[in-house]
Amino acid sequence: MNNQISVIIPCYNSHSVIERCLDSVKNQTHAVFEVIVIDDGSKDPSQLINIISKFKSSLNITFLQNEENKGAAYARNRGVEIAKGKYLAFLDSDDVWHPQKIITQVCYMEKHNLHMTGHGYVFDLSYSRMSATTDKSVKKIERFNFCIRNPFYTPTIMVRRFGFVHFDERHRRMEDYRCWLENVSAGESWLLPHNLAGGFKPPIGASGLTGSLSKMHASYLAVLKNLFQEKKVNFTFYFIASALEYIKYPIRKIRVYMKNIKND
Repeated sequence: MNNQISVIIPCYNSHSVIERCLDSVKNQTHAVFEVIVIDDGSKDPSQLINIISKFKSSLNITFLQNEENKGAAYARNRGVEIAKGKYLAFLDSDDVWHPQKIITQVCYMEKHNLHMTGHGYVFDLSYSRMSATTDKSVKKIERFNFCIRNPFYTPTIMVRRFGFVHFDERHRRMEDYRCWLENVSAGESWLLPHNLAGGFKPPIGASGLTGSLSKMHASYLAVLKNLFQEKKVNFTFYFIASALEYIKYPIRKIRVYMKNIKND
């Protein structure tokens, strides 16, 4: 299984977190075949390059650079285009993996001939831990699951390279939602009951792209509209998903407001 896993990591001004990220890849109980790091137009990539060079002896790293910031979808697609592994595994530069992430996931993929799997994600590892043990069962993910929410977080995904539906580069946000929805349509997909990836910020009101509630709301509606116009989803799907988003958006705003009051 040594030639099976290509890890794709987009990054932008990530020199302060990339070492922790790469350490989690290096410490996997099952070695990956290659790691493709794509710098998406960082202001000063020299520090990033110096850190990556420390892992050259322990990881098969390919480093790509975009001259300007073009977004995560473009960066990830660049990695996909040169990947050679049987499976693609995506990781964000500010996230980490549990040491048993790769071996656990690839065993499911091989045993059940799956197109894609995801698993649990711990938002803030300062308060909770990842775990490879569970007493829960796997869940088959269908297209209708995406009406309610995105069941997959990007750093949890493993997907077959052959037949992979690429990220839509028109979208700077919610590109992952569209990508996983289209890949669910490409083959059987499971959500595994293991918390094998995590980050270091809360899911709502955090900094970064996902921290802007209004922009995420608008982007989600735009992605849904495009999917409907392109006949990738039917009207029922589009109507239900859009209606739920209009309900959930003010709830998110209230939760962030209450959280800020509590912190003050």
